[in-house]
Amino acid sequence: RLFLLDSAALKTGEQILKHNQPDAVEILPGIAAPYFIKHIYKELLCPVIAGGLISDKNEIEKLFQKGVLAVSTSIKELW
Repeated sequence: RLFLLDSAALKTGEQILKHNQPDAVEILPGIAAPYFIKHIYKELLCPVIAGGLISDKNEIEKLFQKGVLAVSTSIKELW
């Protein structure tokens, strides 16, 4: 899991992911996942899961269109 609070967190997360080579990465908040994919994903090529601050089906569709593989949410109506 990466909590992308700012650009420093993005850089730190990138280094951690490069070192550990995970099978997938969950980006929190989920609305930051497209930014992560645009700037970091090409170097890592691991599946991206978006989690947190996702409130409707339109957001989920947009995330899928931007390359997110899956979404985690506590909103049961979106399951």
